[in-house]
Amino acid sequence: MPNSSNKRPAAGGSSSSSSAHDRPERHPQPRLYSAVVKALEHNQLEKLSYAMEPMLRKVVSEEVERGLAMATTRISCRYLRRSPSFRVRALEPPRIINTSLHLVFPKTLKQPIYTKNKIVFEDNSPIKAFLVDPTVDPSIITTATVRSLMDLPFPMKLEIVALDGDFAPLRHDDDGALWSQEEFQGHVLRAREGKRPLLIGELVAALQPGGDRAEPVVAATFGEIKLTDNSRWMPSGKFRLGVRVIPGTYGGGIRIREAISEPFSVREHRGKYYCKHYPPKLEDDVWRLENIGKGGRTHKKLESEGIITVQDFLKMNTIQPERLLGIMDSKKNLKASLDHAKTCSLGSKLYLFNASDGCQLVLDPTCGLVNASINGQSLELASLVSKEYIDNLVKTAYANWNLLQEIDYSHFYLGS
Repeated sequence: MPNSSNKRPAAGGSSSSSSAHDRPERHPQPRLYSAVVKALEHNQLEKLSYAMEPMLRKVVSEEVERGLAMATTRISCRYLRRSPSFRVRALEPPRIINTSLHLVFPKTLKQPIYTKNKIVFEDNSPIKAFLVDPTVDPSIITTATVRSLMDLPFPMKLEIVALDGDFAPLRHDDDGALWSQEEFQGHVLRAREGKRPLLIGELVAALQPGGDRAEPVVAATFGEIKLTDNSRWMPSGKFRLGVRVIPGTYGGGIRIREAISEPFSVREHRGKYYCKHYPPKLEDDVWRLENIGKGGRTHKKLESEGIITVQDFLKMNTIQPERLLGIMDSKKNLKASLDHAKTCSLGSKLYLFNASDGCQLVLDPTCGLVNASINGQSLELASLVSKEYIDNLVKTAYANWNLLQEIDYSHFYLGS
């Protein structure tokens, strides 16, 4: 039988209300006190966090570094175990130190260049290409460090090609290279439709070591090469020459960069007979000078005044400069022609003029006064005789040029 004393009173009954009133009354703590306690507790935790932060950072950093080091060591060991050949190659010295070698032209081309005429360097030597080590002083472009090149498969075959004159080889890629093989190939020119091959002759040469101990070189010399077409059809009006290793004949891991010449124009060979000479010669026709066209108005006026050669032009400029200016029409035209004429070599000839009064003049090929003397005694132009008198004698010598005696420069000074 259930114990009636364990029965709970009904909710909302009088016993529940009376027991609540029977408990002793508690007084709530003030709100300000609670807030102060909480603030103190928070302040202590914050101070503790600040105090522990450096220590925690140090511990975490050390653990991270230790973990990374262990991981790196495991990865390295795994790769070395899997690829022992890689470990061996890493310890071997490289066969060639530099990452690329350069073919270069040691000299500039002789210009102007005409179709069907042999292409040579400015000193008339045949076209060559040198292989150089870029780690060598770049100012010494005619010398290669042979020791660093001897592992190459010599002799190697090179070919010379014609390139677009617009090819800009000095543009640098991200890796510091001047140009890529693909870029070079993209600028190689082919003949125009219906035309002969653009470049003809001995276009292949062997690259191999040569020279001597003083100047060891790795070089290739090309034979006679010619261009068959002018360059007017190019946007730039110019070509370049390039030299490369023949594709497929060298499979080395070292990049051999191609040689590229300066841009140049190519004229039709028929124009060679009407071209200017640089520098001209004294005996050249006067129309070889700048601003004087063959058969033109100025040329005909010069011929009518007896000016047939470059030497005649220079002599008249010495004796009658105002008259020459009148023939050339303007100071600008005269200056261009005269500057060109003055680049010619005067040679070793001098000209002796004997006046009737015993005065003797020595003149250069342009009728310039070299020396004046009386009875073998040298004169001071400002003292014994007047400058005007000497000038008149020079003009007399000019008028009788064909009667002057030719003497050698060295003979004159040895005799004096």
